[in-house]
Amino acid sequence: MKKILVSDFDGTFYLNNDDIKKNIEKVEKFRKSGNIFIIATGRSYDEFKEALSKYPLSYDYLIINNGATILNKDHVFISNCIIKDWIKKILLKNLNFSDITNIYGCTIINSKIDVSRRRLTKIHIEYSTVEQAKKISSYINRKYKLFLKSYVIVTTKAVEIISSKCNKAKSVKKIAKSKKINKKDIYAVGDSYNDLDMIKAFNGYTMENGKDELKQISISILPTVSDLIENLLEKEKGNQ
Repeated sequence: MKKILVSDFDGTFYLNNDDIKKNIEKVEKFRKSGNIFIIATGRSYDEFKEALSKYPLSYDYLIINNGATILNKDHVFISNCIIKDWIKKILLKNLNFSDITNIYGCTIINSKIDVSRRRLTKIHIEYSTVEQAKKISSYINRKYKLFLKSYVIVTTKAVEIISSKCNKAKSVKKIAKSKKINKKDIYAVGDSYNDLDMIKAFNGYTMENGKDELKQISISILPTVSDLIENLLEKEKGNQ
């Protein structure tokens, strides 16, 4: 039975140079067995292209901007979920910019552009402390939950905002539906808050370095993605 494996990138598929090389080798075996591999990252298109320039990573689909944008393996855009301009204006008007250390927007392709641009896919806001970021993220998710979804990015002390109509799990479901793959055959692995939805929705796994909230709901905690792929391939052999 064909399976889907969806993996976050930073802190999950990529831990260090040796780790990602091993993961890439295992992904090739996984895909050659007829399975589907998806990268689901918070990175924008421009930012993920930087990673691709360093590593020969193959995949069937790419989900970027925390689930707002889906591309196929040929980098053809399948769908993109934008932040409505009117709610963006209200949000920015109500933020205290004296607390913000950096702010930029992302479109379907471009990253680090002025937030005044129309039809943004993602907004990235950095603060001085993680505590500030968590406070603002909680405020956004409470006050604007019908229109916006916010995630805390601990490594950059940032808040990333997308439309509430999308997340990583919803994008994976779109792909699975198009491929007629059952939910029970979808596996997901991640380490951070923007992975929570897909960890809950599917057969979810968390990295050893992952957030406690993810570990509490995961099937198992993994040292590396290659371990999960090896287990899935072994199960396939056992079922033959």
